[in-house]
Parts: sequence; C-alpha cells; structure tokens
Amino acid sequence: MKRTEVVKKLPFDPSLEGEKETYSNFDRFDFSLNGGLGFDLTDQLELNLRYSYGLIERDDAYKTSVISLGLGLKI
Repeated sequence: MKRTEVVKKLPFDPSLEGEKETYSNFDRFDFSLNGGLGFDLTDQLELNLRYSYGLIERDDAYKTSVISLGLGLKI
C-alpha cells in the first residue's frame, strides 16, 4: 500500500516577519497515565526510567507518549 502525504505550503508574507505564531487550535491540556522504575546504583547514585501515556487525543489525530531516563544524585 502506497502512503501519500499532503504538504500545505503557505506563501511568505514579509509583513508578518518578527511576529509570534499563535497556536489557537493546539490542545493545551493532556491527562496521562504514568509509571516508572528506579534503581540504586551506589549509595549516592540512582537510575530511573519512566513512561507516560496520554489519554486525551491531541489535534484529533494522536496521543502523547513519553519515555524518560534519569540519573539522580542523592545528597
């Protein structure tokens, strides 16, 4: 099955140069499920891995999904 992508090109308007873009159609709220694991590497270092899965569909097309890896220093 061949995949076709549609790209919408907008003309350049020099009168808008330097103005901020506004994202009025972008969803600003998300609700997600989170989980994670942490491991003590030494008495002062820890390693953690977390996963977050968005429950709200963004822009009527997709849901967010985030994997994060962290290194912590205990003081």
